[in-house]
Amino acid sequence: MAPWITQPVPFNIGQGAAAGGTDFDLSDLKTYWKFNELDGGEVKNVATDVGSSDSLGTGADCTVNGMTIDGSSASPFGYAGAFDGTNDYCVAGSSTSQFNFMHNQSALWTINYWFYSNIGTVQQAFCTMNDNSGSNRGISQSLPPSSGGDDDLGWACGIYNGSAGYPISMEDLGSIFSEGEWHMATGTYDQSLANTNLVYYADGSEEGTTDKSSATPSNSNADFAAQIGTREASARWWNGGICEMSIWNRVLTPDEITSLYNSGNGLEL
Repeated sequence: MAPWITQPVPFNIGQGAAAGGTDFDLSDLKTYWKFNELDGGEVKNVATDVGSSDSLGTGADCTVNGMTIDGSSASPFGYAGAFDGTNDYCVAGSSTSQFNFMHNQSALWTINYWFYSNIGTVQQAFCTMNDNSGSNRGISQSLPPSSGGDDDLGWACGIYNGSAGYPISMEDLGSIFSEGEWHMATGTYDQSLANTNLVYYADGSEEGTTDKSSATPSNSNADFAAQIGTREASARWWNGGICEMSIWNRVLTPDEITSLYNSGNGLEL
């Protein structure tokens, strides 16, 4: 296990700590998994609890398989979900339709989370698709990109329909995402744009963009219910920590993403 970094004191948006002294806009917040506690073997989706009127609710509570909560974590929040890199993962409910807004013909989303990773192999942060066979409908976000070296951290994100990638983005962020240290990863996607549809951020700063391909995204259901820390509960096991994962049905602005990073201190919703 890599050494922990120094733990800063987090701000809490419910206490008015957002940039400019105003509360964060929680519109279209679908999920918010803090990874601060287990309740009945689940990591709860607390988006409704913090004030979202667009939450997926209890249907997106995560059933835990092996993962534990590290309450002494040196994340900016003092806690995290701890994944052992062997067989730990979470499943967000059982529905194959609730995250369709991330891959359908009007796809519009943001995913944001804090993480550290002990790199050795490709590791899955969030996944709703089967990229080995079948329809390949859904979204995949992993570190490092599958074409990268074992010592590189990066961003790989795909929206798939059939055999065509839509799009696949791979960015070498090895000099930014340091192994074993806490960082914030963010990706936004807007299908309606002519180009630069996918924008990816490292620690609150934009690092790259990717254009959509000629493939047409699908309005059909994803291949399987959302999983965190694995692909299909069989591969790409996460080795490290994840916390404060939020998924939105809108594109957060650069200022909002900067506020969530909060100079490395993090911002609780």
